[in-house]
Amino acid sequence: MRKLTAGVAGAALVGAVFAVAGMLAWGGVRHSRLATAAARLQQQWKRDEQQGVTASALSPVSDALAAVVGRESSWWLHPWSVAGDADTVDSLSRQTAGIWDRQLAQERDRAAGLLAQWDDLRVKQSAWIPPALRDQGAGWPAELEAAAATPGQLRDLADRWAAEVSQASAAAQAAHAAAQSELAAFSGPDALLGRAQTLLQTAAADNLDDGGAGTLADEVRSAIAAGQHPEAQESRLATMLQSLQALIDENNALAQGLASLPASVLQAQAEGTPGAGGEAGAMPAARAAFVAARTHAQMDAAQAQVTTLATTVQQDLDNNRCGHPVPAGRVITMSLSLQEMIFYQDGCAVRATAITSGRPALPTPTGSFHVFNKQTPYVMRSPWPPGSPYWYPTTTVQWVMEFASGGYFIHDAYWEAASQYGPGGQYTAGASHGCVHVPTSTMRWAYDWTPMGTAVIVTG
Repeated sequence: MRKLTAGVAGAALVGAVFAVAGMLAWGGVRHSRLATAAARLQQQWKRDEQQGVTASALSPVSDALAAVVGRESSWWLHPWSVAGDADTVDSLSRQTAGIWDRQLAQERDRAAGLLAQWDDLRVKQSAWIPPALRDQGAGWPAELEAAAATPGQLRDLADRWAAEVSQASAAAQAAHAAAQSELAAFSGPDALLGRAQTLLQTAAADNLDDGGAGTLADEVRSAIAAGQHPEAQESRLATMLQSLQALIDENNALAQGLASLPASVLQAQAEGTPGAGGEAGAMPAARAAFVAARTHAQMDAAQAQVTTLATTVQQDLDNNRCGHPVPAGRVITMSLSLQEMIFYQDGCAVRATAITSGRPALPTPTGSFHVFNKQTPYVMRSPWPPGSPYWYPTTTVQWVMEFASGGYFIHDAYWEAASQYGPGGQYTAGASHGCVHVPTSTMRWAYDWTPMGTAVIVTG
């Protein structure tokens, strides 16, 4: 009987051992699966954070997983205690997807709210939002549609929009305040409308876009005639006039820059620099861009074109200042076709100026000459009698340098307008009788710079 009991007990023990071993094996498999699922979930959180889900939103599910991982660390002591952890990890995975969806919805709502803010600002403050900012929200709906993939994309979009809405709002407030200040500078509506008339006439003469100032001025004028006081319209008109004045100033500055550019281009042509041909070819396009420019944007584009050309010409002149094929020492060259004079020293260009040579009937001679007579002052007397089409009254000039026999001088001509120098000047009433006119400021310098015997080379 004892032997039988001992056998039963032994069998029970063996069964218990196998049961515990089986439970441990089951627990090990369970632990491995949970560890894999937990790692996968943690990787998902990492990706979600990279795509814009906030760490604070993921904190509850992260803490819950930490608790599961803590229990799992001693699974072999209590393998039956973690049976529900798989369900917990599955639940955390579903919660993670919900967090993503909520974050995506929140950021989309924020972006949509900024769209609404922009629309409200544009409606209420359209008169004061600067033109450069006025259309910045036009493409936002399309951007919102394209950026719907992740919370981070939506957040970046909304952050940029928030900054642009703030910028436009601040600019509108500043413009409104400036308009009020501008309006206050006028003694009354009559002064405002008088200023408008002056600027509108200038803009029309220069073919500039008045930006609606003319229409608004008419509205203000009509309202005042009807006994009304349209303060809001007057403020807007004051702002428009400010912008129109800036456009006129920009137009004038560009006109001056363009007027000085041909002199450099002509100098490059007269010196025969490598880029002279291309630079001369670019001049008509630069002029055309200026003539066509009516708005600030068009004026800026024309200005960029003129500035680029001016920089190119100057670099061409600077890079090729020396090495010109002229005699050694001091040399003066003249191109009659370009109406340009260049002063060289040892092959290096020292100075250049536009000139006016002899009229077609009395042309300046071409060839190689030298300065053999210098006088200051000098009285010029006409060799033609009164009644001759070539007669001129006795005239005193300050500096003369004779370079060809027969009375061919390089000299100043105080009676000639600055605009007559350069190409075409030889066909005007101020053209010489064969001499070469040089602007006074340059002639004063040239007289001192040029020694007797200086070579003079005149080309057609």
